[in-house]
Amino acid sequence: MKAKAAAAAAAMAVMLILPATAARAAGSDLTSIAAVPDADGTVTFADGEKWYQTDSFENGKEYVIGAEAGDGAEHFLCIGSADTRTPVWKYYRETMVNSRSKWYTSIYNGVYSLISWEGGLSTVFSRRSKAAEYWDYKDGALSYTYDGATEYLSWSGSGYGMTADKSAAAEVRIYTRGEQLGRCIAKQPEAESYVLAGSGYAAPEFSIELKDSEIIADEVVWYVDGEAQESGGMSFLAEQLADKPAGIHRVKCHIEGHDGKNNHYREDSAEALFIIANGVVPDSVLTFSDVHEQYRFIGEAIEEIFAETGGRVPSLVISTGDWVNGTAADRERMMRDHFPLMESYLGGLDTVYVAGNHDSSEAAAEMSIAAGLGADESVSDGCGVVYRGGTGAGTNSKAAKDIVVYGISCAAMDKYTEAGLQYSYDSVCRQLEDFLRQEAKDYHGELIIISAHAGLHTLGIQPESVNRSGARIGEWSGLSPYNIDGAYDMVSLINKYASEYGMDIMYLYGHNHSNGEVEFLLTRGDTIVSTRNYAEKDYGAQPLEFTYGQSGFLSTTIGAADAHYSFIYLDGDHIVYDLNRLSRPASKRHTEIPLRYEPPVTTTTVTAVSTSTQTTASSVTSTTKRSDNRNSPHTGDSRSMIPALAVAAIVMLFSRRRR
Repeated sequence: MKAKAAAAAAAMAVMLILPATAARAAGSDLTSIAAVPDADGTVTFADGEKWYQTDSFENGKEYVIGAEAGDGAEHFLCIGSADTRTPVWKYYRETMVNSRSKWYTSIYNGVYSLISWEGGLSTVFSRRSKAAEYWDYKDGALSYTYDGATEYLSWSGSGYGMTADKSAAAEVRIYTRGEQLGRCIAKQPEAESYVLAGSGYAAPEFSIELKDSEIIADEVVWYVDGEAQESGGMSFLAEQLADKPAGIHRVKCHIEGHDGKNNHYREDSAEALFIIANGVVPDSVLTFSDVHEQYRFIGEAIEEIFAETGGRVPSLVISTGDWVNGTAADRERMMRDHFPLMESYLGGLDTVYVAGNHDSSEAAAEMSIAAGLGADESVSDGCGVVYRGGTGAGTNSKAAKDIVVYGISCAAMDKYTEAGLQYSYDSVCRQLEDFLRQEAKDYHGELIIISAHAGLHTLGIQPESVNRSGARIGEWSGLSPYNIDGAYDMVSLINKYASEYGMDIMYLYGHNHSNGEVEFLLTRGDTIVSTRNYAEKDYGAQPLEFTYGQSGFLSTTIGAADAHYSFIYLDGDHIVYDLNRLSRPASKRHTEIPLRYEPPVTTTTVTAVSTSTQTTASSVTSTTKRSDNRNSPHTGDSRSMIPALAVAAIVMLFSRRRR
């Protein structure tokens, strides 16, 4: 459909009336204007606005697109009639889509999208294509791919067009404006670890790295808690953060630069948390899912726990998938663009990862293995132990000796049949049973957390499947990534080991935020409804022998998610499960779950017998019920920090639930 000039003019956010040579591309209301860029890679139009040459598109930003014509000028692509035309286009990458959706981007102006149509350049009312359709800018060429076929923007004396011959493509430059220009940071600043207040720790050092060695940094400014620092450079020693009392500080970097191709860069780094703590909450876990690129919420969740516990940090962080938006990211993109951002906001706390449907399970496994907290190569298959207390060289996680975490990434559920891809727990069940069988052989009362991106209940059938208003969500709501084949058998399997061996097991999931369902918690004795066969809509109910709840949907951009996270810890003879809504402490759901494993505890009474030459000790043993005096992490605890840490140390040495 052709774009009409009057309608286009009404929809344009920026209007430029410029003297130029107009050339109408065949079959569309597209024109061009000529302008001569400055030698430094900038171009200024008649309204005085300066645009900066850049090397790539960023979602949601405005661009002008120019082609070299050989006459010293560039011809900028416009839409509109001769007296009301604008060269300003916006780049859009669709992100609120299923993880298996085809890649879709657009370049549009007002309500009109730029497309290639019958070998020429044209416009169409903006729409979501069912085919893979995207624009890409690389090595000076602007390409358009539709359903697997790629064409390139071309220029001739009669105007813009499209060509399937890359050698005939126009030499294109793109320009942008605003607080952010091109991205240039490859390595984000991050803290190596948390530190203890009063421990005499060294001043922390932060650093960034640029994505290309040819980029010249023109300006580097570091900020601590929002205040600009005099010291600049790729590395920054934050001496002002030494010898501080307990607290959380934020460090970030602003950088501007250019390269030899006249591309301009301007970017703010992520905010790196530097945590000065009073200690660690023993056997505790911060867990969340579905961040969907709102990484700052991770730091805010840590800060809330820090404030609630009197300046202590959790023993472990479990991040359970869907860290990105849109079509599933591959390993390279995850490791390059997303994990560095998350690590900045984690403040150096020990973290393990379980992939969601939008993520690369290979990258998640690589991160968990690199953490050195108990994961091995077996997690590369999508299932496996990602954390085991008492192993590895962690920092805060050394305080979580009574916790084991088994991860189930979404990729582990993929089942390819003649009918195509399905989702099934069949393979997961086999791997999980191997794990539980081994744990049962030498079980000492550890809390076993099964951290899985997907859940076990049947949406729309489970009695708790209601929305925020209390109304039931649609029957059999969601697609097969929700109501998964074999979920009923998974519940039966976990029930068996929890019951027969007295194991304390929690199954924590994420993912279903987009179905409008409120967060709920099921504990031992509650009934869960789970799917046997998705295609046949076959499901069944059974009582639980374990705890079933949510990691928390730590995002606000998709579906019903409203920035929840979970804080779980062992406290005496029970598990505390707090589901917290970020920045809304009154909305906390606090649940205390009795521990089912109660082994006898051997206590030793030592009687000293003195002689003239030596003192010998005879031991009398007695068996009593376990009495575990873990500290409550709440700020209302009247004990001072030093005695509390001393008690915690004694508990971990002498009153462990291990034999």
